[in-house]
Amino acid sequence: MEPTGSPQDGVSKFRQHLATWIVLFAALGVIVLAWRIITITPADGTQQERAAQQVLSAVLPLLGTWVGTILAFYFTRENFEAAARSVSAVARQLTPEEKLGSTPVRDAMIAKDKMFYKNFPADKIPLAATLAELASSKKGERIPVFATNDTPAYMVHRSRVDKYLAKYLGDKAASGEAPNQNALTLQNILDEDPELKKEFETSWATVREDATLADAKAKMDRTPNCQDVFVTKNGTRDEAVRGWITNGIIEEHAKL
Repeated sequence: MEPTGSPQDGVSKFRQHLATWIVLFAALGVIVLAWRIITITPADGTQQERAAQQVLSAVLPLLGTWVGTILAFYFTRENFEAAARSVSAVARQLTPEEKLGSTPVRDAMIAKDKMFYKNFPADKIPLAATLAELASSKKGERIPVFATNDTPAYMVHRSRVDKYLAKYLGDKAASGEAPNQNALTLQNILDEDPELKKEFETSWATVREDATLADAKAKMDRTPNCQDVFVTKNGTRDEAVRGWITNGIIEEHAKL
């Protein structure tokens, strides 16, 4: 049969018992000495009374020292143990890279049915109405755009659309023409601004469904201007999107 306690447990119990008995003995000693002084008769300064008082004066500091030492020992030890536990907890804490490496993308991603997104064709995605929908949905400031088979095609940032609309209105005002921004679609941006089209097409990456957030971050770091990673079954661009990892998700999961 295996022993139920370690030698250290026995030492700890012995110390506790020893401390308890010392405190009790000290308290009892003070009570007995005080009682003896009070009950000495006569109380007119006899030699017996003076002797008792001298004993009390000599023994009381000793008893107080014992009790103080015991209390200091236990309080100091508890503080030390608490500090040691705190240090151990910090030592066991994962680094941001380790946390990301231990978090599967499927546990952190925004699932497709929770996303605000649009599907092709691009000329059927009205800019003004889409921005209004996005604001109502309260699902961020980005609009993933998928091809008809749900493969990723573009990542459209609201700030870019706002900038395009502001330029459109400015150009119309300068030419004296009446603006009709409700007629503008994503196709207008793609046709009129090659740089924005390239950004929408390339500023995102893909990662396989069984990857980790560390894998997603690595893909993000390798892709210029990338803040988004789409999750597909095998991590390729010609597969249907199953989820979405943003830079905000990675930053949140990397916190210690």
